[in-house]
Amino acid sequence: MALQKSKQLNPRLTGSFSLSGSFIGDSESTGSFGSLVIDGNATVDGDLSVSQYIKHKGDTNTFINFTDNRIRLNAGGINFLSLEDDGSAPYPATINNGGNRINFRVLDRNSELLLKTDSEAFNVGLYYAGNKKLETNADGIEVFGSVSGSSTSTGSFGHIVTVGDINSSGRIFEQGSSVIDHATAMAIVIGG
Repeated sequence: MALQKSKQLNPRLTGSFSLSGSFIGDSESTGSFGSLVIDGNATVDGDLSVSQYIKHKGDTNTFINFTDNRIRLNAGGINFLSLEDDGSAPYPATINNGGNRINFRVLDRNSELLLKTDSEAFNVGLYYAGNKKLETNADGIEVFGSVSGSSTSTGSFGHIVTVGDINSSGRIFEQGSSVIDHATAMAIVIGG
């Protein structure tokens, strides 16, 4: 309890409370005032400064942790996101800083998948309207659907550099120049 002109004040406040000016509570000024408990909603018109943590009431391992030039978001004791100014650009925004079994998903405006990581399978998938179009794997990438490209200056596709095989169930072609038919493994030159 805090003393105010030799009267004890209960630091637990219920109902309405209005304070003009500054409120500073520390153990040196009152001897026992280490926290302020507010039952109900609190509105702060201005800055709220904390020494390190903002914790979820009744679930103290779910919190926002502020340290020098770093913010960490933890849920259930797991660090899901870490944002850090480590002194040199580019500055890292790290998901799954602790190497946990966390998957990262990005959704479009219709709540369909655009991007998904799978920490168990060690891969990343790219999606269009929820349909998988590309996936990384131990050998490289796998494409689901077609691959197309264009160039504004020459009209040609450009260069494809591969290390390993290109597997296709159809044809790979450069418009206006050649067709490679993988079924017969022969190239037919068109217009050339």
